[in-house]
Amino acid sequence: MVTTGVFYIRLVGKWVQDGRADRLGLREVALFLAIWGPVVALAVHLGVWRELLIFWFGPFLIAIPIFKTRGYGEHTLNEGPDEYLRTWTYQLNPIEHFFFFPLNIGYHLEHHLFPRVPWYNLRKLRRALIAHNPEYLVRSAPITVRSYFFDRKSMIRRMMRGERREPEAVVAVSQK
Repeated sequence: MVTTGVFYIRLVGKWVQDGRADRLGLREVALFLAIWGPVVALAVHLGVWRELLIFWFGPFLIAIPIFKTRGYGEHTLNEGPDEYLRTWTYQLNPIEHFFFFPLNIGYHLEHHLFPRVPWYNLRKLRRALIAHNPEYLVRSAPITVRSYFFDRKSMIRRMMRGERREPEAVVAVSQK
């Protein structure tokens, strides 16, 4: 969680510096306090603050970094005119697929290329693209991640180390 937190602080700081995001302002702080202030005050008053910590904030602190990491991990954080430069796709083991990328969310490149295809057909779409268009397999190979955690090319390792697929390498692969 610490590594993930540092990653996001640096990422948002870079976005603020580049002018792509605003700094945290008084409005956001006031909104946060307006929503959570009464909840915390009521929990303390009723003596259920421990339960609030254990059953709300505990799972929140575990789940949110995982889902946020997954959300950012669907994109390479590169900019460019081509989805092959901007989007990852995942071929995960069944356990990772079930817990982290349900409903075929891992087929994110395919989703970006064909956004009207329903989630339950994305796996079939990928197989069809590979079968009928060999160039698709070649172009998508550099941005296909085989694991969320447990691989040399895992999504977590790439994000935490700041590894990206260089646009020149993807373009060079597509021009062969």
